[in-house]
Amino acid sequence: MVHCENADAVDLWQRKVLKLKITGPEGHALSRPSVLEDEGTKRALSLAALVGAPLYVVHVMSAGASALISAARNGRDLSFPFPQRVWGEAVVSGIAGDDSKVFSRDFRTAAASVMSPPIRSPRHREALRAALAGGDLSVLATDHAVFNFSQKLAGRGDFRLIPNGVNGIEERLVVAWDALVAGGARDGLGSEVPRATATPSRLVELVSAAPSKLFGLYPRKGAIAPGSDADIVLFDPMGETEIGVEEKEEAGRGRKHHSRVDTNVYEGRKVKGRVATTIFSGRVVWDGTELTARRGAGKRLALPAFVDAVFGGLQSREGEEEEARGRDGAAGAELIERWEREFPYGELPIQRGGGGGESASSPLREQRGEL
Repeated sequence: MVHCENADAVDLWQRKVLKLKITGPEGHALSRPSVLEDEGTKRALSLAALVGAPLYVVHVMSAGASALISAARNGRDLSFPFPQRVWGEAVVSGIAGDDSKVFSRDFRTAAASVMSPPIRSPRHREALRAALAGGDLSVLATDHAVFNFSQKLAGRGDFRLIPNGVNGIEERLVVAWDALVAGGARDGLGSEVPRATATPSRLVELVSAAPSKLFGLYPRKGAIAPGSDADIVLFDPMGETEIGVEEKEEAGRGRKHHSRVDTNVYEGRKVKGRVATTIFSGRVVWDGTELTARRGAGKRLALPAFVDAVFGGLQSREGEEEEARGRDGAAGAELIERWEREFPYGELPIQRGGGGGESASSPLREQRGEL
């Protein structure tokens, strides 16, 4: 599991942005361009391919990173022309928003959108949506890491000090349905959400079945079947949800989200779809109007070290070592033959003997057992 950015380059770009007297939240986005996410993704893919390790890339936010993951999964990476075991995870803020809020003149609005990698332009958003629908990205998560506005204020005057993170756990399903399946809704700023491309079953795979399988929880989680945990969401696709925080000065407006955080990256958005009922361990904890979840009712689940969905089919360490030795031997013989063909007169490099004469001794020939 890896976060893909180039930390050294980000640090350099942050200092460059600050030299330009850009200190607000927009500096966060400007100092983390998509090329640095792309470079980090390519580096992680290359190193994973080199050692034969599976790879899970978290919060993919750029079109380039998504394309690199797709190429690696499908054996189209010319550096390693074979399919890699790699899974890319997008986050709902990356497929439903864009970078307009982080450039807002209102510090509260802009700071609430600061996360890493940053929420990017509509071009990246649409590429991520297509990758999720088409199978190039495998999971849709949230990267939920929330801070109150008083905490975000730590970065006023220096964007580097703004705590990184946005909300998303409570909003993920309705926002994802609206952006990926329903399509055509408008957010609170009047921005058109791109046309939908995913099927309802694909969305269920992205938010439930796929992560359950990758983290070794399936079929206890991610399935409705005998023996599975009775964790079920009843979803109304024809309903509508308005997202935001409760404003104290608007008495009677009612709480729109249940998190204690006082910011919401989806503030003001009206989306298609509504969670009608939530069942946790066989008990209704949300009936569409009231949340009755009990503190301490959750359980910590142990995750297996090696999951079949990730490691299944890989050879044993001994088998890999034996195969590697065979490959190395064949590669060594091929190297010698190629060198002999290309070196003038068909000779290997000559080492000087102690007596001033020339010897045909060569480390390559010695390795081959010819001397």
